[in-house]
Amino acid sequence: MSDLQLNSSNNILNVLVVIDTDSIISDYKGKSPSQNSANPTGIGHQYSYMVVTTPSAISGTGTADLNLSANVGDVIRWTGTSESNNFDSSVLVYGLPQFGTGTQVFTNPTFKMYTKSSMLPSQNTIFPVAFTPQSYWFIQADISNTGTEHYMVQFALYYRPSGGAEELFGYFSWDPTITVNN
Repeated sequence: MSDLQLNSSNNILNVLVVIDTDSIISDYKGKSPSQNSANPTGIGHQYSYMVVTTPSAISGTGTADLNLSANVGDVIRWTGTSESNNFDSSVLVYGLPQFGTGTQVFTNPTFKMYTKSSMLPSQNTIFPVAFTPQSYWFIQADISNTGTEHYMVQFALYYRPSGGAEELFGYFSWDPTITVNN
């Protein structure tokens, strides 16, 4: 077997979207957040932040105004989580439509889900860990053009209003930016 390493100009960029679900639920309770995924309620940037690996960030990492850099041929994957660790409320990123002016730089966002054997700590003792099938999901898009695109991150927020089973609280969105250089 050879030690030959092939370098590629295209990459998979993983964007973690973190939503302050407790604040959204508190601020929008009784205000009828959208129950229609095609028409989500717009929210302020104080309710979310995104993180991407440092070389891909142009500005705004750790904020809702993340502007990331990508190359044509890259794939970007967005996955969402709640600040409360999805225990009592959870988030599902489901849409990435273009917003406002600019060039459309990514195409065909698709939802993906994979089940893979992953580490799981033991109950009460942490070690030894077990390896069990776990599901991972995200929405991804192919970068197909250069330019700057303003887009919407659309997500569903689920919660446990009475401590029981989760139910839909509402559909929400806000507007970050992506820049594709080459």
